[in-house]
Amino acid sequence: MGDVQYHLNFLETTGYIKSRKFGNYKTFFSMNVTDLRHEIILAALHQETLREIILYLIEYPEATQGNIAIQLGITSPTVSAHMSHLIEMDLVKSFKDGKFVKYVVLGDIKDIVHNLGSSYPSLWARLSDRLANLFLDLSTGYREKEENEL
Repeated sequence: MGDVQYHLNFLETTGYIKSRKFGNYKTFFSMNVTDLRHEIILAALHQETLREIILYLIEYPEATQGNIAIQLGITSPTVSAHMSHLIEMDLVKSFKDGKFVKYVVLGDIKDIVHNLGSSYPSLWARLSDRLANLFLDLSTGYREKEENEL
């Protein structure tokens, strides 16, 4: 770890990369990442649990904490902590629907998908079929019809 920190510090000092701290994590970026939203998206996608939550919310908008916990196999308090972090980053918002709190992704989902594809190509390759089917369902209204039938 010491070698990695040394080299990252050297690259940052010489202007090849930059960093920003989000919560407990320091994330490094290429100098061509120029806007804060892009940095925030990349920082969230870099963390596996945050990335899985965001992808789940893209696939299932207005999911509850319980839905997310079951799908990801983590506890509700863990989901709550991660959701607080995503809300603080302005990537997700919560709203009350009856007795449930639901969550939705803020902003243009295309930004997140673009950052995922360009910054994490191996992950993108694994998820591309899943996301392609999701966008196809959304564009044809198939998912809405399916939900209305339930």
